[in-house]
Amino acid sequence: MRALFCLIPALLWAETASALPDGGFLLATPILDSQTTDPRYIHLQIDGTTITVTYASVKTPDVTTCRDTGYCDMLWDGLKLRYSEKDGTIKITDRNVTRDDKPSDANRKSGDPTADQKLYYEPLIRRMNGAKLTGDAAGGFTLTTDLGQTRFTPLPREGLPLLTAWVNETGADMDQLDYCDVPQFSQLYTFDAGRSFREALEVFAALQASEAAANRMGLMEPPDEASNRETLGSAFEARRPATILEMAMWRLTIEPETPLQDIIEDISRQIGTPESMAVVTPLIPALPAAAAYKAKLRAIRDAGTPLNAPLCMDMTLGLRQ
Repeated sequence: MRALFCLIPALLWAETASALPDGGFLLATPILDSQTTDPRYIHLQIDGTTITVTYASVKTPDVTTCRDTGYCDMLWDGLKLRYSEKDGTIKITDRNVTRDDKPSDANRKSGDPTADQKLYYEPLIRRMNGAKLTGDAAGGFTLTTDLGQTRFTPLPREGLPLLTAWVNETGADMDQLDYCDVPQFSQLYTFDAGRSFREALEVFAALQASEAAANRMGLMEPPDEASNRETLGSAFEARRPATILEMAMWRLTIEPETPLQDIIEDISRQIGTPESMAVVTPLIPALPAAAAYKAKLRAIRDAGTPLNAPLCMDMTLGLRQ
């Protein structure tokens, strides 16, 4: 029933598209040059005539990358656009960079201070400026220019960490996926489908957050033994929840007869701390789904099958209950 009510405004939007709809939308058409850029998901948060653009990578820059290149955050939301619309045609009227850090390390790699603008901002702006707007029944929209059609599917921004965590866990190549995952993920997230899959993603997102927190810590320069020891200890603590979750999923796989709570209590006695268990405990009910998904991935790899084909067919790998 919920899906039906969601579709009604979407169908009306498809017939009456004028200005861009408010909400979150994820690019579903590859527009970046894979030869000169690192893969990114591109998300638009539309509020009236203002668009906040987020470039989402699947790896967290470490402290050295951040210091040397200014690329510090895997979810970079520093590009603001304003637009006008007339007769179904979009015109970008203003653009503004609102963050001091960078969406990539391209400026440093190329020695060109305008590299991010050329490689990441302009391809999007060219696809939007002067585009004819068409809504679709799925609640997204398509922009058409002489460069072709550029499709956006609905997705709240809070869904991005789940999607990047999925890519990290699968080890899939974003360039080879070619955004085949985007329409699938949009539908699963929008209609709250695939509950077991969503639970698995929550665990993977916690792994990603734990690793990201550790990656942001780095050794002191110039070297200082006491400070470095403290930093390494802090990084280990930041990674501890991920270590516990990984151990629990592995034991669920090799000890299917052992109750989950017994596994958690055993691991907690070995390496748990109050801080790490505060992260782990809410995720305990989701661990069987995450372990099952990892087992499916392992079976595909062990069979020597390239990952992209089965993931493009069904990114849940059947985990839809």
